[in-house]
Amino acid sequence: MSLKKSNPPQRASPLHPRTFRLALIPTTIDDDGFRQYLGGLECENGIPTQKILAFGLAPYMDWLVATVTFHNEPLIFMECRPNCQLSVSLPSDLCEATITVDCDFYGITPLYHPASKPKYDLVAVSELASHAFGSWKSPHQSYTMWLRDFVPIDFPDIRVLSWGYESGLESSVSTMAIADFARQLLITVGTARETSSSDNEMLTARPIIFVGHSLGGLVIKQALVDAAQGSYQLDKAILNSCIGIFLFGVPNRGLNNENLLSLMKGKKSAPFVSNLMQGSELLQVLHTAFLRSYENILKSCFVVSFYEMEDTKTIRNEGGEWKRTGRPVRMVSKESATWFMPREEVHNQVPMYSDHSQLVKFTNRADHNYLAVRAKMKELVEKAPEILRLRREDSMGVSVYFLVPFPQNSDYIGTSQALKDKLNGNNAGDHQRLALWGLAGVGKTQDVLNFVYEFKSPRLCISRSVFWVHAGSALRFEQDYRKLAELVKLPGWDDLKQDIRPIVKNWFECPKSGDWILILDNADDKLVFFPELSPDIMSSIDQSTECDGLAQYIPRGSKGIEIVTTRDYEVADLLASTNTLCKEVLGLKESKQLFEQHYPRVTGNEEHGQSITLLLKELQYLPLAIVQVAAFLRQNRILSPSHYLKRFNSTKDSQKRLLSKQLF
Repeated sequence: MSLKKSNPPQRASPLHPRTFRLALIPTTIDDDGFRQYLGGLECENGIPTQKILAFGLAPYMDWLVATVTFHNEPLIFMECRPNCQLSVSLPSDLCEATITVDCDFYGITPLYHPASKPKYDLVAVSELASHAFGSWKSPHQSYTMWLRDFVPIDFPDIRVLSWGYESGLESSVSTMAIADFARQLLITVGTARETSSSDNEMLTARPIIFVGHSLGGLVIKQALVDAAQGSYQLDKAILNSCIGIFLFGVPNRGLNNENLLSLMKGKKSAPFVSNLMQGSELLQVLHTAFLRSYENILKSCFVVSFYEMEDTKTIRNEGGEWKRTGRPVRMVSKESATWFMPREEVHNQVPMYSDHSQLVKFTNRADHNYLAVRAKMKELVEKAPEILRLRREDSMGVSVYFLVPFPQNSDYIGTSQALKDKLNGNNAGDHQRLALWGLAGVGKTQDVLNFVYEFKSPRLCISRSVFWVHAGSALRFEQDYRKLAELVKLPGWDDLKQDIRPIVKNWFECPKSGDWILILDNADDKLVFFPELSPDIMSSIDQSTECDGLAQYIPRGSKGIEIVTTRDYEVADLLASTNTLCKEVLGLKESKQLFEQHYPRVTGNEEHGQSITLLLKELQYLPLAIVQVAAFLRQNRILSPSHYLKRFNSTKDSQKRLLSKQLF
């Protein structure tokens, strides 16, 4: 182990241990081994640290970042002080790497990353002249920090990031202003979102939630205004993805001189201090610009303003040292804290029984103030799909529809990954037509249904409509096209004498329809689509030739995805040429899993195991038949799988009779 920088030690009080940020940790490191290494570091009294009070580890860029609080601070970490970063070489038996250690927490610090793909990003911005980690810690247990320790328990799908910045208040020559901090915020958040994964998801479109304390809320406000007024793609992505803003004691109307000095801890050198005074022209301009941005882009954003209900002691100079011993004042009034957006809803103006400095410090998950925050966060997550839908419609200028006649199947066994891979392999953004073919009951419709519901997921932020059309007959095709026309309000939808099919086809091909997916389900009869074809010439077709069948009413052009399901390979070939995918039957393992989901009485029952295996084989592992038999047994509880198998195998008529039971 080696140190590349050495400074006079800075010892932390045992009652208020420091938290350190460790970065550049290799992703291949063993978590338990790393914790054991940290716990074995030598302390001032010569014994190992042993006890780690708090530990967090999360990925960032192509490395890991840890946040660590020790019961006894290791000697090597005592060398760490503000604005002095340490470099520490890890032992070779753990991992040959050099990590960095700091206590400033400037820039992005990942506090939590879900085990699976995150659905949301939360970015916390502390107030000026405060610590990006320490300002959110518990007032009684300084190693407990709610953003890292509470939020992941209550919202495991949210990736949590904190952002810290050097205010420059210590310097008499600093020229930093709110606009500079806002630019830093946009750059670092944009970079963190752009490089956080290697998959194909549109990461820069992942919904984002901003949390701001005091003057940090003004930085968020300025950042969103700058993103709205600028043209940089990553800034726009942050703006368009912002679904929620949680603000704690933000002085939107400015502060009087006494309160401002108290927040600034007596430091008056920074040039932006005058811009934070009551009546400041900058704050008025910022407010007006934000209202404009809100009306144009953020009007569906979920904004909550938390305001203090207790006074805070001001600071005063005692013997050359600034101390918080002055008279108590209301640091940020309710009127100032809730003056953030037009027509701010009263139920989103939340009183907090705390003073200004304790607004974002929660003791534990049962803290009444944290419970208020959690309730609003839960409300935001529930409203997120609708917020994203409205945002997409506003940005595109077209409506997004989801016309699917079936609910999502919670018992779905299998994966639509092959379907997604086939579509992703083609040129994204171009017109695509894919035919999924296979035996009746093999699960083609369920695969496509699962695909469109995954596609509907709001976290993907994809503005694409989905329409489902039954293509088993010309009559059903026309009926579903008319339903579609009614939904999007096409002319002639209510005129039964009007042939609606060419109208719908033309709408699909025009810009007004936006991006879309069209499902043509159960397209099993080739003569419905190509009535002029005789059996001896079905191997080829001139796609430019108009015919009387349904094929001429399927959209073409330069956009959209069409997925055809059919039992007939010839139909698949005629409609999609080589872009076809065969749906295979389930394996024995998946078939048993599906059967047990619908008939749980047999789960773990070895007595029925052999009968079920034989029964599934007789059913040819077809999902539709498996579900039907399981449902029949569930309703006829006196009949066991072995008895059913005997009856099923007795005659062909018995098979037809049993499988034709109408259960749904």
